[in-house]
Amino acid sequence: MVECQLPNLAIAAWLVISAFRVGGDAATVQHNWMIVGLLLGMLALVPSHSAKPPRPWREFLSREPRA
Repeated sequence: MVECQLPNLAIAAWLVISAFRVGGDAATVQHNWMIVGLLLGMLALVPSHSAKPPRPWREFLSREPRA
């Protein structure tokens, strides 16, 4: 798992836990936090190369500098 995805899991857990802890007439807020937290948690677990630059950039940057 890429390191930059780990904070997303913490934020997702915080949103889901906060949705359970909010009381009163905040049902729409609870639903919103729950859905966003679960979606963020799912997307954080999907492996991706989003932290890497695009392939053409990597190829350009890996070339030898001209003298």
